[in-house]
Amino acid sequence: MAGRLTERDRLLCRLLDDHRVLTTAQVAEVGFTGGRRARMRLSELYALDILDRFRPQAWGSPSPFHWVLGSLGAALIAAEAGIDLADLSWRRSLVYVSCFPSRDEMRKYLHQIAWETEVWCADNPTHLIHFNGERFLGPYED
Repeated sequence: MAGRLTERDRLLCRLLDDHRVLTTAQVAEVGFTGGRRARMRLSELYALDILDRFRPQAWGSPSPFHWVLGSLGAALIAAEAGIDLADLSWRRSLVYVSCFPSRDEMRKYLHQIAWETEVWCADNPTHLIHFNGERFLGPYED
């Protein structure tokens, strides 16, 4: 497997370890010359279990694939960090995504959105919002 992975694939795994979830468009923007090439490579990495994917339920048009680390991608990250897979924060589990037609609609429910979940808005389909204040606002002061 190691011979099949490029440095870009490894970078993608590190990004997914850091951000947890990326859309196809976000992946294409970061490391590919076009959307078609990104989709082809993502499909290959999915077939190798380097990545996993899901598609949030949405209103109207279908939502894009959202990509997460697969079990072999997590093992790669652990190996690069020199730690056991059990010590990595990755777990193969469900990702909870709340979907709204717009940010305005989302704002009505902000107080009900669970921490450590994702929010996707149809009016900005390539952006995923992760609800985790410490990760995005910095550590809390004691």
